[in-house]
Amino acid sequence: MRRPRKSAPRKSRVLERLIEEATVDCYNEAEVGCSVALEENIPLPFQTVVVGERVEVHGFDTVLGTTIARCFRNGKEYEVAVVSLEVPKNLPGRRWLEAYRFFRSRTG
Repeated sequence: MRRPRKSAPRKSRVLERLIEEATVDCYNEAEVGCSVALEENIPLPFQTVVVGERVEVHGFDTVLGTTIARCFRNGKEYEVAVVSLEVPKNLPGRRWLEAYRFFRSRTG
């Protein structure tokens, strides 16, 4: 008899450790810590998709308490909520985007 895989809880623990690392010194400014962690751990720029459109992400910031990605498309800059970005499968540091999504799912 095979035991059920425990990948989901293990993945959650990994993502929680990343969020803890990103926000440890942020006190009540967890979003700022997440924004900085994304900047430091994901090579920029990178290409991804937002609502079916290809964009290039050049950075992350915190605006009105939400972490946003600074995206460019056709020479114009857009501020896009990080949770709206598709996570590229081959992106180095993609776990940080996954961790942020996990963080937002817990905090609303």
